[in-house]
Amino acid sequence: MKVRCNNCMAVFDEEDITVDDNDKEHCPECGAEGYLMDLTDRRTYVHELKIAPSFLTSVKAGFKRAEFRKEDDRTFRVCDEIILKGYDAYFNRYTGDECRVTITHIMRHSDFEAIPEGWAILSIEVVE
Repeated sequence: MKVRCNNCMAVFDEEDITVDDNDKEHCPECGAEGYLMDLTDRRTYVHELKIAPSFLTSVKAGFKRAEFRKEDDRTFRVCDEIILKGYDAYFNRYTGDECRVTITHIMRHSDFEAIPEGWAILSIEVVE
């Protein structure tokens, strides 16, 4: 089976994956953990997430191209889609406005220590 590292974009055979003492898989090219994607698994997951209306407007206009999100109940992958749903926290309700985006890159604590464990910075692109 072919595998791709979504960090360095290298493609290699599954047998080439390195495994550390904690049974975590790493890319044989760049050494990154958590970026490996089975190329035979072409499923794209769709996540629905709340977003403040002002941030949603900025995403739709193309000014806001990243999301800082907790990965406590889900794991994000490159190519996953997110439906960002406008949510007014003051009135505790959805606004009805939404935007569909694709994850183009993910950065986690293992990439940059300033990112807290369990959180990710998602680079996003609006789906036309």
